[in-house]
Formats: sequence, structure tokens, C-alpha cells
Amino acid sequence: MAQPGDLIIVGTYEEFVVGYTIVPEDDNEKKWSLVQTIACHSHKGSVRSLANGGAYLASGSLDETVQLYDVVNQVECTLLNHHSGTVNALAFTENGTHLITAGADGMIAIIRSGSWFTEKKWVGTHSGSGVTGLSVHPSGKLALSIGTDNRLVTWNLVKGRKAYVTDLSSRCRNGQGVGDVQWSPSGSSYAVYMTSHVEVYSVETAGVSHTITCSEKVTAITFLDDDVILVGEENGEASVHKLLPPSKSGEEGEKEEVVRFQAHERRVKCARSFGPVKDAARDAIQFVTASSTGNICVWELEDDEVEKICEVNTGCRITCMTLVDLAKELQIKLENDEAAEKAISNLVCLLRDISHINSERSAKTLRRAKKRTASESSDTSIVSKKKSSSQPNSLNSPSTSLKKEKRLKKKIKKNKSSSAGQWDVSSIE
Repeated sequence: MAQPGDLIIVGTYEEFVVGYTIVPEDDNEKKWSLVQTIACHSHKGSVRSLANGGAYLASGSLDETVQLYDVVNQVECTLLNHHSGTVNALAFTENGTHLITAGADGMIAIIRSGSWFTEKKWVGTHSGSGVTGLSVHPSGKLALSIGTDNRLVTWNLVKGRKAYVTDLSSRCRNGQGVGDVQWSPSGSSYAVYMTSHVEVYSVETAGVSHTITCSEKVTAITFLDDDVILVGEENGEASVHKLLPPSKSGEEGEKEEVVRFQAHERRVKCARSFGPVKDAARDAIQFVTASSTGNICVWELEDDEVEKICEVNTGCRITCMTLVDLAKELQIKLENDEAAEKAISNLVCLLRDISHINSERSAKTLRRAKKRTASESSDTSIVSKKKSSSQPNSLNSPSTSLKKEKRLKKKIKKNKSSSAGQWDVSSIE
């Protein structure tokens, strides 16, 4: 459900990323206006893709770069230039921890949010052809990609490799390729559109569960619910289809066109769902569509009737669109700020306690050291006094030196008498 303060962000051929905020009028939940609050000229080429993941917004461009924004603080974060071709598709994982980028160079890259470090690169994923579409499963464990080779590749994001490849070339009509791919809200199915028809695939049966054929070229799709899908066409019309379960296993289910209406004067370029209305009194779904002529319209579907809630003309040629629940992100930021402030306060108290304990320990250690030093010095003085009184220095004693000299003279005289013919030994005087 759309809420006041939610952002509708579009990319344009004129190289701008433009954001509009939903503003209520006269406290009427069905009378809103769209006010422009963001306008970023961050690229040097037309903007071809947008994705929102938590507080981050990513835009991909013809200039081969990916620009990151902090939508809460409304500032640019960083610029990525790991592609060597147009960045055709972007998608965040459900928890916003990773950004997946895909380009005309045939490469798909996995980027970690926050640090924006490239963790994985898959080169030549679609036989060297360009990648044109991406969609991540709500669980964050799988992803789908499509390319100009008309192949649908399922990726195992847990193991970081291809799971399987489906060739859709035989299902494309009039020589046209696959347009886009999108998961349902629960991830139980996914849809791809090709020229003038849409195919819905069941994950359980791994086959086509529904086929929707249109009179005009299909230009946009979005799931309004698991069993409700919106299809936008080249002539500006849009139709909503109810997908009924198949009566027999292995067969396609029936579909019911709930409503068809003129959404725009020309091509419906993008469509996104706000989800069900949070009101037990009525069963309604709100969604938004954008035209290549620059119009953005917010709609509400109730039963089989569609009502336009608000509209704005951007004055630009719209190429892509995404939605941001700004109120939710602001609440998360506030909670994170409060949690961070509490954590810092607790850390300061802990450091103070540690400092107090360490100071007490230091004081005790110092007192013990002083006592030990004083005790050792007193013991040393007592020992030195005992040694000086009981053992006088004999080397310096004069009586000892005289005795030695007398014994030496006697020994010399004896040697003189008994050593005739031997070497003459002179006495020491």
C-alpha cells in the first residue's frame, strides 16, 4: 500500500534520476499529489536501470557506470565502473546485503552493499551476449537473468553458479526477443514477456502455468499479487488478469481479464506494485505506471474498477522506475541511531568501570612494590653489616703479608742448599 512520504523514482533519457514524494491532500487517502524532491544528474548517458535495496538506491546508465545513493540522507555514496557496456539491469537481494548488476558486456557482478566490494563476476553468462533483465527471488537464494540470446538463466546465489538454462528462442514470435522477467511476491512463480504475449512459469511444475496473449506489443509487466498480474502495452493500455489454478496437473490454468483501461496516451514503459491496501473494510491493490512520454500515474484497483489517485508529468522520457518506502527506512535509521547511541553509552560506562578497576589495581600494585623494596633494602643492610664484622678483608691485612714473605724466604734458602748445579734462583727482596 502506498503511504504518504513514499518515493517514486524514475530514470530518464535526459540522464537524470528524478524522485517524487507522495503527499496527501485534505486528509483524504484517495486524494494525493506527487511532489518532486529528488533530481540527480549523476550520469553522462541515459539512465537504463534502477533498483532499491533498503536505504540504498542504484542507477545504471549508458555511460557504463553504476551510481549509488543514500535515499535517507539523499546523498551520492559511490560510483562503480566495473562494466564495459551499458548497465541494463540492477537488482538488490531481499535483505539489501548485495547488489547484482548486469550489462551489455555479458557480465553479471555481485556487489556487497556498504563496502561496494565486487565479490563475484560471471563473464559470458549468456553465450557472450548482453544481459537485459534481472530478478531476484524473495528468499535471496535464486536469481533469474535474460539476455539478447533469448535464454533464461537460473542462478544459485548460495553456491554462486548457474543452476540451469532455458532456451526461449522457439517461444518468441515475429523475431522479437524476451522483454523482461519478474518473480511473484511469494516466489512461487515468475513471468516473462515476449512481443505480444506473457508466459507465467510455476516453480512447482517447472513449466508454463498461464499464457496471456495481447493485441499489442507488451512493454511492461508486474505482479499485483501472487495470482494477479498487470500487463502494459505499446498503445498505452493496461490490463489486469486473474490467474486461476489449473484443473489438471501438467495443463495450463485459465485466466480472467479483470479490467482493461487506458493508462497513458502512449507506451506503458514501467509498472510497479505498492501492494494490497491495509484496510479490512475493503479489498484493494495500489500500483503505479509510467509512460515513455513522461507521465507517472498512481492507481487503485478494487473489485473490477480502477481509479486514478494522482498523476504528474516529469517533462522527461522515462526509461525505468522503482519504489522506495521512505517512512520505513527513516524508522529503521531512527532505531539504528537510538541503538547506536545506547551502545556508545554502554561502551562509555564499561570503559569507565574498566578504568576505575585498573586504577585500583595499579594503586595496590604500587603499594606492594614499595613494601617489597623497603623490605629488601633493610635485609641487604643487615647482611652487609654481619659480613663486615665477622669476615675482615685478609688481602689488605698487614700481618698476613709479613707471614707470607717469611715463608717465601725460608723456602728460597732451602732450595739454594739442595740445588747445586741447578739453575740459580735469586731471592725476592
